[in-house]
Amino acid sequence: MAGVTARLVLWPVFFGLVLLAWVALWIMGQEMRGFAVYGAEFWAALCRAGAADLSLGPLAAMWGVMAAAMMLPTFVPALATFRALPPPAGRLPETVALIAGYLTVWAGAALGFAVLQRTLAMQGLLAPDGASLSDPLTAGLLALTGLYQLTPLKSLFVSRCRMPMT
Repeated sequence: MAGVTARLVLWPVFFGLVLLAWVALWIMGQEMRGFAVYGAEFWAALCRAGAADLSLGPLAAMWGVMAAAMMLPTFVPALATFRALPPPAGRLPETVALIAGYLTVWAGAALGFAVLQRTLAMQGLLAPDGASLSDPLTAGLLALTGLYQLTPLKSLFVSRCRMPMT
């Protein structure tokens, strides 16, 4: 019975967090397009202000919301595998700790991205909306991203996420 109760709580809360993050991103986008959405001022302020003028907290919060919306769904296979392990691994407290650890890693990444965005903006390489003002920066980022897609390191990470016990 406890396993059923944990399942009835865990998955709706987990996917509720994902949905909440996507709703926040949608609200950010609506405000930036000029549509009025109740309470959107807070969320839009995270995107609207220039990174050079923004304190690190709101910028990191924006990156954190984006990371939660996009990275939590990728965690489902590993989380389902963990939940299927025999106790104590699959119990609710351990599962919540695993999710918290995953979110902590992405919160750290969000902080790193915020620092990088702010630094690039302060160097005059990003517009207030975050768009690159430098062709070499844009080309370099695209090249690094493309090269990463071809590395064995990317394949290793993806295989570990899809089948964490192998």
